[in-house]
Amino acid sequence: CESAANAGDSAAVVAAIAEDYKDGDGRAKSVVAKRIRARMKQHGKRFVHARPRSVKVDADHATASVLVAMAGQRLGPKDDLLKASADLLKFELKLQRRDGKWAITAARWTRPSPLDVL
Repeated sequence: CESAANAGDSAAVVAAIAEDYKDGDGRAKSVVAKRIRARMKQHGKRFVHARPRSVKVDADHATASVLVAMAGQRLGPKDDLLKASADLLKFELKLQRRDGKWAITAARWTRPSPLDVL
């Protein structure tokens, strides 16, 4: 998803979401897809930097906690996200492997606390 987002390819980002996606707020894939496309169109060229905090895999199911920074410039792996001029979000993802590919089946996103970024 990170490389697709950096390329401005909203279709590829949306393709990573399972057709039966449903999050804790009841949003379906169509609602989240519309939001992703609108945000990518609104903000134009943005660099997306994903930093996994944890990943747990059990057969064909997985959970992941990922910090995502969306910035106007590239950030390196050692850049301090708290000091960067970027929108920061923390994603809690549930994934399922289907036909050999991982698909996001649920997600929750919040603003990270400073402890999440350390």
